[in-house]
Amino acid sequence: MTVERELFRLGNAAVLGIDEVGRGALAGPVAVGVVAVGRAPGPMPEGLRDSKLLSAARRALLAPACAAWAGLHGVGMATAAEIDRLGIV
Repeated sequence: MTVERELFRLGNAAVLGIDEVGRGALAGPVAVGVVAVGRAPGPMPEGLRDSKLLSAARRALLAPACAAWAGLHGVGMATAAEIDRLGIV
């Protein structure tokens, strides 16, 4: 959280977190998630950490609390055909 605190100290209103899944795959879709956290979102949901370290059931339980805590969030998807046509980046 050191980087995030410094960004807020410098006057930024929000910090964005972005992660993707599927980019390393040879075929198939890719998904990108983004979340914006403001200066005073309140306490982080209990148990929130790297989603890859959580079970699918625990992620499902935490998802509503995380969405409410962060406020702004979204997920984008691209199919294999879209990636072939447009590229991965």
